[in-house]
Amino acid sequence: MDTDFCRDRRNRHIAHRDLNLALETPAIPLKAGSRKRVDEAFRSVVAVLNAISRHYMDSDLHFRTSDIGGAMSLLYVLDHGLRAERHARSGQGLVYAEDFFRHDV
Repeated sequence: MDTDFCRDRRNRHIAHRDLNLALETPAIPLKAGSRKRVDEAFRSVVAVLNAISRHYMDSDLHFRTSDIGGAMSLLYVLDHGLRAERHARSGQGLVYAEDFFRHDV
């Protein structure tokens, strides 16, 4: 499966500790990952989501599977989304104290 390497890392490193590592006994190394494998896994997820979308909504979802420029680009995309959210809230009269503070990316 395209996502085995991700699941292996999540199960042993992110979600909880691997028993063999915790007991300091020989452990099986993590499955190798790469940007290419992450992109392939993402494409597989997109294919499933598009199949569901086609079935229920008669349309495709559009995801970008290429590199958008790294971490800084991601931060700018997230900041843009937060600004749009604040703008939409302000149009409804919902303003929060944090809306008045400038956040540098």
